[in-house]
Amino acid sequence: MWREAAVALELANLALRYPALTRGKRPFNHPVILFPGFGTDEVAMTVLHHYLKTIGAEVHHWGLGRNHGYVPDLLAQAIQRLKEFTADGLQVHLVGWSLGGYIAREVARELPEQVAHVVTLGSPVVGGPKFTAVGELYKSWGFDLEAMARDVEMRSAVPIKNAILAIYSKADAVVDWRACIDQRSPNVTHAEVSGSHLGLVVNAKAFELVRDFLSA
Repeated sequence: MWREAAVALELANLALRYPALTRGKRPFNHPVILFPGFGTDEVAMTVLHHYLKTIGAEVHHWGLGRNHGYVPDLLAQAIQRLKEFTADGLQVHLVGWSLGGYIAREVARELPEQVAHVVTLGSPVVGGPKFTAVGELYKSWGFDLEAMARDVEMRSAVPIKNAILAIYSKADAVVDWRACIDQRSPNVTHAEVSGSHLGLVVNAKAFELVRDFLSA
């Protein structure tokens, strides 16, 4: 986990590159909703929220508070919130970090017509918590990791047809980067960046990729 200390360097690099990254507005055609990672809340997405808003996006937090990790409840709440948000026919972009990215993908799987694009930042798309640093925590809570992995696999039988950008880092010490590779979705693009898992929400290269993908 010492590798995750690289987040400090990533934040410093973002500060240096921020003027260039925020030079000029971009044409975002849809609002953006941000999904925080496991154990975090909207505060963790503050820098990304500010960045996207600065370059012209309409940005919203997911509105569910802390991501406590119990996906069935969070997914049901996120689906209901998105139905309300898009009741007038609006489409949205979903951007999720870590487990938040997995939930964002599952929302898109359930409501494909309401979602334009999905971006995941270090999100495990296979195995559930099995291939993450929090797997043992889930086991201590009484969850069967193998059963959870089977549930994820069963859901994957219905492909996500929305355009997806899956950003990952091979230096990620929280989620095995190989679990971030989506072999099922027909419209997924994978992009590797350098840095930590914690740093994916302050990573200058990740910000650039998110910007270009959502404003293309």
